Amino acid sequence: MSQISRCKPLLGTYVVIRAKAPMSQNALMDLCDEAFATIELIQRLMSFHDTNSELSFLNREAALRPCPLSSQMHRIIETALNLSKATQGQYDISIAPQLIEHGLLPKHAGMANQYSGTWQDIVLTSQRIYFRRPMLLDLGGIAKGYAVDCAFDQIAHKVDNLIVNAGGDCRIKQWQDAEIAIKARDRKGYQHLINAPMQNTAVASSVHNHNETTLVSPRCKSIVGKPHSATVFADDCMTADAVTKIALLNPAFLGQLRQSHQINQNVIALTASVLGQLISIGI
Repeated sequence: MSQISRCKPLLGTYVVIRAKAPMSQNALMDLCDEAFATIELIQRLMSFHDTNSELSFLNREAALRPCPLSSQMHRIIETALNLSKATQGQYDISIAPQLIEHGLLPKHAGMANQYSGTWQDIVLTSQRIYFRRPMLLDLGGIAKGYAVDCAFDQIAHKVDNLIVNAGGDCRIKQWQDAEIAIKARDRKGYQHLINAPMQNTAVASSVHNHNETTLVSPRCKSIVGKPHSATVFADDCMTADAVTKIALLNPAFLGQLRQSHQINQNVIALTASVLGQLISIGI
């Protein structure tokens, strides 16, 4: 039985892969290389920072003409649009202009000064995408979660146990007896860790406070600086990461997501308090 733990800087964070399987160390190393290669592919496709990525191409061209898109990009955008519809725009991947305004994303050469489009202006077919109005998409967390899922699915069936962790977006094969440290912040901004049992194979957490203004409300197009956090357990990291944003902005929509079948009965959303408690919200 071999075990391996490897780490690479990807997706704007450090990605850690831990695997255990009855095979040689070299064979297990090769499997980890496959998983990292999958993550690197998703990063090349969906990076806002990379002007040569597929996302950057769509941001430049999709308001001018219908553009072809990869199957991976189609899945991400389709998922995002379904969440936007179910939350009446509370979730929206067209907030890149606001993130640029606050210095959270780069403004690339040739970008316009005004972008007026929202999720409702995205026309998605089985093979193409078109923007009715100029807009900039940022896939951010949902792409990070998707990359973790793709890497996990690439090799999970070949190993006894597997953990893929990308800065808090985590998938664990043998999750039933595992624990995770959930971040929480108090009103002064101090960070605390709360140990909690995994409640599904995937988990994602988002922590925000008045000193870390990284959350934008798609409805009012402004920064949200509430000192709170959200953790979501789900069947996959793509869902978990996306739902954390909704839980932070308006947890009342979580029930509607379940009713619309955008999330299933296995999704559990929590807030973490600095008193060492986990509080169920919205579901």
